[in-house]
Amino acid sequence: MFWTVFLLSVVILGLGILLMSIQIIFGKRKSFPDHRLGHNAELHKRNIYCARTEQRIIDGIATEGDSCSSCI
Repeated sequence: MFWTVFLLSVVILGLGILLMSIQIIFGKRKSFPDHRLGHNAELHKRNIYCARTEQRIIDGIATEGDSCSSCI
């Protein structure tokens, strides 16, 4: 009885993993939004910058339009 349940669960788990991998490999390729603050235009519209640029704005070194492109 134990081996039957164990083998059935392994088969179901393997089938689920196989189907998810097929979806990932052959599915429609979608591009992810740019998550880096220095490169994301939507965050610039909302005046959200990286911590380095925020500190430069506070210190008066940079203006609000500036952004560091090296931020990851």
